[in-house]
Parts: sequence; C-alpha cells; structure tokens
Amino acid sequence: MSRKHIWYFLRDLQGKGIPGAALKLYLAGTKELATIYTIPTSGSNVPSAGSYDVLDQSTWTTDPSGFFEFYIGDFTEKPPKTGYLADQFFDFQWVASGGEPLPSGGLYDRSLFPLIFPVDETDTNEDVDKVISNQQAYTFEEHIPIQYDTGIHGLEPVDVYNSSDASYNKLVSDDLMRILIRDLTTLITCGGDAITIETSGALLDQTSVTSWTLSADGSYYADFPYVLERANMYPIIQFYDTERREQIIPRAVKDINTSVIRAWLTEADIDVTATIVGQVIS
Repeated sequence: MSRKHIWYFLRDLQGKGIPGAALKLYLAGTKELATIYTIPTSGSNVPSAGSYDVLDQSTWTTDPSGFFEFYIGDFTEKPPKTGYLADQFFDFQWVASGGEPLPSGGLYDRSLFPLIFPVDETDTNEDVDKVISNQQAYTFEEHIPIQYDTGIHGLEPVDVYNSSDASYNKLVSDDLMRILIRDLTTLITCGGDAITIETSGALLDQTSVTSWTLSADGSYYADFPYVLERANMYPIIQFYDTERREQIIPRAVKDINTSVIRAWLTEADIDVTATIVGQVIS
C-alpha cells in the first residue's frame, strides 16, 4: 500500500485550534523518533532529517489553525526508507506555549495502520495480515479468462461428449459429468414414461355461503354443508373472503356432524368460500 496519510486539528479545551504547538511522534514506550514523511510516495533520496520527503520533527509545529499532517510508511517501504509493521504502536506528544489552556499533552500506544492491509498483486511475500497473501493474489488478473472457453487457473471446461478423458485439470472429468447427465436424464424421464403422482383417496373441495345468522354472543355463524361427509375428521380448512379474494380467519370453527362444519365471524356482510383438503373415507 502507499504511505498512510495522518492529519488532525490540535485543539484546546474550548475547541480552539492551538497554533505553533511543537509536535513529536515516537515509537511507543521509547524516546526514539518515528520516521515520517511529507509526501505520499517514496522519494529517491536517502532519508535523513531535513531531506525533502522526511519530515524534520525538530521544527514540526501546528499551523495557525492548529492543523498538522504527515505520512508514514508501512512494511512495503523500500530500503533505505523506513516503514513499520501493522503491530507497531506510537506515542504522540505536543507542547504548546503562550498560556494556552492545554499547554501540553500526549496520546500513547496508538496504532496508525489498519489491521488488514490490501493485497499487493505485484508482490510474492507471505504476510498473513491480509484476507489473502500477496503470493496467493500474485498476477491473479492474468488467470482471468479473456474468452469464454479458456480455463481459469489451469482448469479446463468439461466436455460431456468425451468418455475417455479422466484428467485432473477439471473440477470433474468429462466422463464423470457425462454419466451424471445421462443418469439425471433417465431419472427425469423415468425411462421414457411420464412421471405421475398418486392422488387417489385425496379430497379437494370448495363450498360458499352468502348469509350469516346472528349468534347469542353477538357474533355471526354459517354452516358449510357436505364437506366432512367425504373426508377424514382432521382436514385442512381455509376460508376466503370471496369478493376481496383474501384469506380470513374465523372467530371459531366446529364440525357439527360428518356433513356440516360451522364457522363464526364478527361481521355478517362477507361472502365466504371454504376450501377443504382431506382424505376420502372408504
């Protein structure tokens, strides 16, 4: 990855920017100054204090609005430049003058890098602080097929008409895929005969009512005749508002006898169709 850009506004307790504060960035737990830069990409000169891309911390201060920024190299920084691993922590300290409410302070044990670095496809190192290593992603784009029939990573497309190929440069061999397709076709066609589903003994029926009777409890009921007479005693029953064509749930449902079921609703101006699925009684 490129150098990481760090920027911030140093402010006092009232939120005002602190101008001219002297800044220092150390390796955590030491008094060794970290090597930081003024530009986002590596220069050609040997790093030394005062060179054009290494930031000279002896004169490093915030600007009149309290702003400061710098760049820091990661492990991809090429020698003789200095970069740091992701687990390197830093101490940041500042000293302000002029009687500011926050004259000095510091932030300690701070990580400046992401926990996972992006992959560098031009590198072959095996660092594991990525989703995949550079080595796994190395020249990956060269394996992306330009044409449909070219293999990816050496895997050739399957030819289901080739019964002699058993090579290992495919996800499955031609011969295995040919057999699978043949057997699947046989299962689907059942040897040339149509697939049938045995439905004898099943019952699907519908009956509708358009008038309801007021019950003593203030609800309304209606009888749906000749439904259970031909079905078992535990059918699946659904009720629909015939006009709105939407399913409704009655207040109660009860089988009166083997020929009639009764349903109760809270209102009477609904035309209802009952659909029943059950088993024919022999």
